[in-house]
Amino acid sequence: MSAVKRWICRFRILLIRQLRSPSFWVVAALMLLLQFYISSVSLPTAMNRAVGLYQGSGVLAGKVVEDLLETKSSYKWTLYDSTEALADAVRTGEVDCGFALDEKLDAAAEKAASSLETPDLNGCVDYYYTTSSTKGASAKESVFAGVLGAVSPVILDSAVASGAIFQDAGPDVREQVQKNLETVLSGDALLTVHFEVYGGSEDENMDRETAAASPAMNAGGLAGILLFLSALLFAAARFRSDSARVSAYFRRGRALYRSLEIFAPLLVTGLIIAVLLLAGHKTGIAQVLLLVPVLFLTSVWCAGFVRLFRHEGVYLFFSTGLTVVSAVLCSSAGSLFLLNSVRWLKFLLPAYWIQAVLML
Repeated sequence: MSAVKRWICRFRILLIRQLRSPSFWVVAALMLLLQFYISSVSLPTAMNRAVGLYQGSGVLAGKVVEDLLETKSSYKWTLYDSTEALADAVRTGEVDCGFALDEKLDAAAEKAASSLETPDLNGCVDYYYTTSSTKGASAKESVFAGVLGAVSPVILDSAVASGAIFQDAGPDVREQVQKNLETVLSGDALLTVHFEVYGGSEDENMDRETAAASPAMNAGGLAGILLFLSALLFAAARFRSDSARVSAYFRRGRALYRSLEIFAPLLVTGLIIAVLLLAGHKTGIAQVLLLVPVLFLTSVWCAGFVRLFRHEGVYLFFSTGLTVVSAVLCSSAGSLFLLNSVRWLKFLLPAYWIQAVLML
């Protein structure tokens, strides 16, 4: 039997032993549950540019929402069919913040028209936010610009009819003023919010930030962290007496055996998570095939890392810290300017390798 066949046979034995181990299935089930749960929710992030909208009854509310959805913006406006759905989306981080518009705008406009006063818009738009919301202040500019654009005809008509602008203005004057107002509003000189993007085109930045905040990104990044954590846990087998006795049998092939000892359970765990990602259309077949050699490289990396320690407790402590570092650097938090000097470290971590393959 050739050396390659012997190592294939040894890998099969390691794989069968893992498949018969209840502790392995417990670890795999926990990883699968974490992957399923966390990837099914949207976590609040400063890079989330999604803003929720709710359109209740009312003509003016419909005009404002339609204008926001059709006008190009730095925000991704998302329409919800109820205030409860909007509140849940804000609370879970699916959107950064939200605005609810309804018939209160029409009521304020009608009251102003009947009394020839400026509409009181206080409390006409409900704002939903959390402590994680970062886009609310600037998103309000777009929303209230739309509101003012919708009620401007009422404001101007009330000013003309009350004599605040023209004395004894008749119907012809009021009609001409409204036509002039429509001409002004059709341009972008007033009531328009402009955004300037530096460091790349607006479309490129929007695509990059949307991808970073999307569930697919969360799923791929989480899979990388969980599989790296799994590899570190499987590498702890080095401290077991039975594993030490078997590895002592090998001389030149001891490093390869240690790597295969980690790779056998990691391959099964990785394929289970990959099937979950495939079912959710968050990765593809090609990415799964590329994942296999990356998992082997991860096993080699962990086999070398565990050799730096003599005591299992110390190893597990450093493994936990390394997992936390990987989670920070490989998530959207890694783009914070505070981490600019250490951001390059993620390229040395297997969690980033796995994430990069799944996100191809």
